[in-house]
Amino acid sequence: MTTAASFTVLQAVDGIALKRAVDAWVSAPAAQKPAAFAAAEAVRWIEIGMNGLSHFLAGLTLFLYGLAIALGSVYPRWAGLIAAVSGAAFMYNGAVVVAYQGFVPSIIKLVGLLLLAVWAVIMAALMWRKGRRRRVARLASATPR
Repeated sequence: MTTAASFTVLQAVDGIALKRAVDAWVSAPAAQKPAAFAAAEAVRWIEIGMNGLSHFLAGLTLFLYGLAIALGSVYPRWAGLIAAVSGAAFMYNGAVVVAYQGFVPSIIKLVGLLLLAVWAVIMAALMWRKGRRRRVARLASATPR
């Protein structure tokens, strides 16, 4: 819930506040342009800070899901480890890369995204198979003998 809320605030800062600040800078009289630019740049840094926080929280969520899967007995441990590593990459990207460097290309973010995509496909397949087995077992137990 906190992760979703942080992404919502990020969209408000990026989509509303930053647009208004840039529009004010563009339409400002020449004498006020430096101050308007500074205000727009401040909003941009708020956006970068929110982005870092949002990525960290998304990574934390994924990391905790991964730990729960890895420590549980419902799904294979390796599936949870993939999610945990992906989450750790997102947390690092948010807390270190974005927070200190801004929006820069990052191999850590790419690794996190690729692992997230792989994990999502694997979990979809595992959940589909598990659901199918349960449905077959339920049908078999409901059939009179």
